[in-house]
Amino acid sequence: MKATASRNRTFQKQFLVLFGMGWLGVVAMTPTIAAAIAHQIAQFPDRPHPPLAVLTALGLIQPTMLLAISVISGIFFSAQLGLCSHWVERFTKGMPFREAIKAEWKLAVGLGVLTGIALLLLDFALRPLIPQSLILQKAMPRTVLFTLSAILYGGITEELLMRWGLMSMLAWIGWRLVQRGNRQPRPAVIWAAIVGSSVLFGLGHLPIVAATIPLTPFVIAGILLLNSVAGIVFGWLYWQRSLEAAMIAHATFHIFVSLVTWLGLAG
Repeated sequence: MKATASRNRTFQKQFLVLFGMGWLGVVAMTPTIAAAIAHQIAQFPDRPHPPLAVLTALGLIQPTMLLAISVISGIFFSAQLGLCSHWVERFTKGMPFREAIKAEWKLAVGLGVLTGIALLLLDFALRPLIPQSLILQKAMPRTVLFTLSAILYGGITEELLMRWGLMSMLAWIGWRLVQRGNRQPRPAVIWAAIVGSSVLFGLGHLPIVAATIPLTPFVIAGILLLNSVAGIVFGWLYWQRSLEAAMIAHATFHIFVSLVTWLGLAG
């Protein structure tokens, strides 16, 4: 009984820490969700609809539920795969958090900047094929408010959804199906999970883009390519370093792209 109670307390600590972090990002997306819903409402001005505040609140339910499922998924699968979160280890095992981050933040920031450069170059190369040039800017205007919400939602919540939850689950499934009996998954299994979750990461961005620009085949391909490249980088960091390293890189990417946009260097 004591062992079961201890495991339950540990699970509760892990869940509350990670869910609390992720829900900050969900709340930060409120203006973006409201703007997308308002845009859709404007397309059909004669149709009756509930108040925008009600629709926005309803729009927050799905990401909140997905966040809870992803946090639970990561708690269950990550430890078996040797994947880690320094926050989880800090609150459940008393492991030093600051020292762990010091060893990783430079690499994470560097890869976040390099990812931003690579995606802006890819975006520039796609302009002849996509009338809405500079997807990263035109589909989602890089305002200060958007950047802050992107840091919280993209840097924290999306990493909990796509890396901690989805990538961990895909890697565990691949490990159990392909490598029965092996104590640890082979790199090929992890890479398959990284790529698979990265493609789904790109697909997950299509609804918000669809609310602002038409989804032509080239736009869809561009969104998938740009976001899949970023997802692979963040997935590798999660695998080789930690969830927090992926979060830092993702947040740095958004900061870098916004700074480049504000300085007019990507126009």
